[in-house]
Amino acid sequence: MTIIKMIEEKCKATRRKDFNFYQAVLAHESGKVEYVKLIQVNSVIAEAVESMRSTA
Repeated sequence: MTIIKMIEEKCKATRRKDFNFYQAVLAHESGKVEYVKLIQVNSVIAEAVESMRSTA
């Protein structure tokens, strides 16, 4: 099972509509850690949450 599938299942169970994956990168100019959004898991989750709400 992939980590994305695990996140989707947890989000469905808690009725969370989205989840973002970020990567921390070191900015060479400032020497600070910055965060870059990699992906947003939401389309399948949002559909499942709406389906659960309509049947509740």
